[in-house]
Amino acid sequence: MPARANRIKQDGKKVSVEIRVNIVEDHGYFVACSPALDVTTYAKTPEKARERFLEAVGIFFEDTLQKGTLEKVLLGLGWKLQHKPTPRYQPPKFRTLEHNPPVETHTEQVAIPLS
Repeated sequence: MPARANRIKQDGKKVSVEIRVNIVEDHGYFVACSPALDVTTYAKTPEKARERFLEAVGIFFEDTLQKGTLEKVLLGLGWKLQHKPTPRYQPPKFRTLEHNPPVETHTEQVAIPLS
């Protein structure tokens, strides 16, 4: 994983976090998944899987914010949250599954809303 993974930046009402995304090939499809958010999607190409993954992450944040469960869900997934001096999230670390190694591993910058 690149050294830049899991970097956090704050910008107004959101915090940007780089999370690891694995793309694996399974039965003719490419599956993009991030255990840090428990978000998975698939498509016929790696590019489309990445695109759908980012859409799914947007829906994840929209849904958890609307329900008021974002912090609870992130903490339940193993994230660490520090409130002071500024809100800061740290994603958990995961190992890659050995039985189905990724075709591609990269980081995605995701914005976590603070309210």
